[in-house]
Amino acid sequence: MKQFARFLGPLLALMCLANGCRPEPELEVTISPSKVTIPDNSKRGTPLATVSVSWSDGAPFRGSVKLTKNEDGICQLVGTQLLLGRDTNKADDYRTPLCSVTAFKEGDNR
Repeated sequence: MKQFARFLGPLLALMCLANGCRPEPELEVTISPSKVTIPDNSKRGTPLATVSVSWSDGAPFRGSVKLTKNEDGICQLVGTQLLLGRDTNKADDYRTPLCSVTAFKEGDNR
């Protein structure tokens, strides 16, 4: 039995190579630029960043992109564009609000 177990690992590796085993592709979400400075007199709708989504294996992304964290309503997502969600003023000085975007693959109904 020990001899069989000793050959099982290499056998499985060979089977994987023969059948083209590959790791599951992952979604990659990029926000560019990743950090934005917003003047305290900015108006709602001011462009902040662009969101792009791709699969790690290069396959085209089919699905949806949603704003999943939006402190104080500072962001607005329109298509793949992050825009300022509200006017800003002096009260926003020295604050670092956070917006996050999540991509959901086609058929994921979250």
